[in-house]
Amino acid sequence: MAERRSRRTGSPERSRRERGRGPVDGGAGPARSGSRSRGAAGPTRARASTRTSALPTMTLPRTAAALSSRWEAINPKRAVVLAAVLSLLALSLAVPMRTYLSQQTEFDEVRASNAQLEQEVRDYEEKVAEQSDPAYIEAQARERLQFVMPGEKPLVMQYPEPPGKTDEEREAEKQAANPWYTNLWDSVSVPEKK
Repeated sequence: MAERRSRRTGSPERSRRERGRGPVDGGAGPARSGSRSRGAAGPTRARASTRTSALPTMTLPRTAAALSSRWEAINPKRAVVLAAVLSLLALSLAVPMRTYLSQQTEFDEVRASNAQLEQEVRDYEEKVAEQSDPAYIEAQARERLQFVMPGEKPLVMQYPEPPGKTDEEREAEKQAANPWYTNLWDSVSVPEKK
């Protein structure tokens, strides 16, 4: 902490050199008596060219110590205020998001219901179109009501009823329909009939 303060409070010339920039006065430094003037070529221009090439290569510190020092520099009051603002923002967005999602679900259900109802409507329209067809009406009258056209002779077939099943046949069918474990239990628990 003390090193950080000393770096911050250091001279402006020193901090500019650490960042890759030259002295405040353009790199000429204190004037030498009788040597060169400010406009003269020489080391001043060379420093300027190195300064411009040093600026783009600067990168952010990536070490764990640099990151931890950044976290230490955060003001706790600001962090609490930021957390409160973020939580209020999350709470104010939670209810509208829940409403939006529930409405989307309801909309999908209504859309599926509408698709099913439209299919039913198409089926009923087909039935109505089918029932208005004279050939369909004639076929239904012959099949259901045994109607015939004038001049035709009706022929009704009567099939004899099959003979009724005996009690033994019904009992055998009942046992065949049972699961195997029921038949097994019945064979153990019910005595044989003689």
